[in-house]
Amino acid sequence: MFILVMTLFFLTATKPTGLPVAPPKTPEGLPSCTQVIKPSQSMPETIGETLRYLIDVDGLSIGTIDFKIDKKGTYKQIPVIDYKSLFRLDPLVAAVIGIEGRAASLVALLDATPQKAMTRYKRSGKDDISEDIEFTNRGAHAQSVRTKNRETKNETRDFPDTAIDSLTAFYRMRVLPKDMKGCALIYIDQKAYTMWVEAKGEEQIQTPVGLRLTDRYYARYSFDQSKIIREAWGWLSQTPERVPYRAKIVGHYTLEARVHLYIPKE
Repeated sequence: MFILVMTLFFLTATKPTGLPVAPPKTPEGLPSCTQVIKPSQSMPETIGETLRYLIDVDGLSIGTIDFKIDKKGTYKQIPVIDYKSLFRLDPLVAAVIGIEGRAASLVALLDATPQKAMTRYKRSGKDDISEDIEFTNRGAHAQSVRTKNRETKNETRDFPDTAIDSLTAFYRMRVLPKDMKGCALIYIDQKAYTMWVEAKGEEQIQTPVGLRLTDRYYARYSFDQSKIIREAWGWLSQTPERVPYRAKIVGHYTLEARVHLYIPKE
């Protein structure tokens, strides 16, 4: 659940150079992605900015996800910004299915590409899963170390253009062109996702501060080991902050995230 929610959001950056690399496989009906959408501005950098979302599955509230711009620093002598997220279940739900998760990403300030990503989550009271990803070549090369219940699997992937983790994708979504139409590559849980997204006009939706006019987006996505294409919708504010007010994924279940709290900065 943690990965599904965060995978809804995505990125892009400048196209890296080098020998041609085959794009991730896609199911019939979903084109491959060889060149990702380009951002129209720099990544969000307001230290302390916090967003909290209420998560529903088929209309049942199950918990919250927090996103925070934590701090700036350096990683391998590269100036970076640190993004973090935390997923919590409602107490009654946690007593039944017992899941929690957190993630962090270090993103280069110079070219807005991920340098390192981390996820940690527990599922159904028995699976303890972690993943660490190192990105190089402007995100076109990724090395992942994934551990599930003390069993570790290493994987190396190359992409035809910039790929990112799903947490970086959440922030990238906010700086893509308002009239965006194109694809993105997301690498998480040792799966390579291809996502196609396009603007679908405006819509007025309910928010914690009343009705707001938003930009609406439609996405279709899948990963390279699947034959199923999923659909998703996203609603972003028309303010300069481009706050993602709402997101919905339609699959076996309808998964929805609704903004509950927005703190611009500490």
